[in-house]
Amino acid sequence: LAQAARTLNLTESYLSRLFKTRVGMGYAAYVQMHRLNVAAQLLLSGTLQVSQIAYAVGFASAAHFSTVFSQRFGLTPRACRLRAGVELSGSQESACE
Repeated sequence: LAQAARTLNLTESYLSRLFKTRVGMGYAAYVQMHRLNVAAQLLLSGTLQVSQIAYAVGFASAAHFSTVFSQRFGLTPRACRLRAGVELSGSQESACE
């Protein structure tokens, strides 16, 4: 938020209020949702380990990533990948939601 506010030459509080008004959710929630969506795409590509994906999308720990991912999608990252059959077929269907 601080970096975005500086880039736009706005205060953090103003940007936060403006963002929530326009997007319908807070800046931090939006960024987290975006990171989780990118993580889901990476999971379905089948090329990286879950821990590598967690760090690649900006989480400090794989455990925290797994918890937040499970809250968002209702499946653990591994279960999402298995549900899609990625380990066997390389399928990229949307199996996390």
